[in-house]
Amino acid sequence: MTSRQAALFVAELLACKDDDARAALVRERLVRPPLRSPPHSARRERTEAEWLLADVATVTRVAGRLQARLLAGTLATLAPPAAEIVTEAVGALVPVLDALARTLSHATRKDSPMSLPGARAPSFCTRRPRCTPRGSPPRDRAGPLGQPQHGP
Repeated sequence: MTSRQAALFVAELLACKDDDARAALVRERLVRPPLRSPPHSARRERTEAEWLLADVATVTRVAGRLQARLLAGTLATLAPPAAEIVTEAVGALVPVLDALARTLSHATRKDSPMSLPGARAPSFCTRRPRCTPRGSPPRDRAGPLGQPQHGP
């Protein structure tokens, strides 16, 4: 019996007029327990803005932690088989983060249709298989943060 069911049962017992009615209620409940009500959600559903802010916070936290580990030389301390697996996994992040960076840049422009209700993905994502915008910078030059752009 849940605490909610117990509280309701106590309330029903207190509402009984006499001991005979309380005993009858106890016998009835032993034979036929009350139906379970669906669980009540204590939290409301998140809005789209709340989901976006939560995703931004998660990416920021995880990116910072990953960058700190990589700058600390964690890869150099791993055994060769593990280092190879981790290096491959980290390398696989580059196109993912490149695509995210392009989408963020496009979505945050003031004239971006993505900032309007019902917006779709940028046209370069629907026309090309690798989601590469026209005029993207060469990957061997420094990017906006002064770091080389690694990629295929």
